[in-house]
Amino acid sequence: MATKNVRSIEEQVEDWCKAQLRSIKYYTKTESINSEIEEALRKAPSKSGGEGANYPDIKCFLETSDMRRIPVMIEVKGRKGDLIK
Repeated sequence: MATKNVRSIEEQVEDWCKAQLRSIKYYTKTESINSEIEEALRKAPSKSGGEGANYPDIKCFLETSDMRRIPVMIEVKGRKGDLIK
């Protein structure tokens, strides 16, 4: 089955995600969310199993009613089928 050369809309999707998060502090892929998480991302294997740093597109903390901060990493995809892994 031949695949069509479909253009990615990743940048538009990322802009949309950031607009949805406008009421909370988020960090872009090059900003550090905190040293412990950045170290874990640096050491974790890549999605293809290789070595090297991982750079989620957007990082943030969700705060619960009991004041816990849950880290959330968002990987933006711009084409259907890119979320296989």
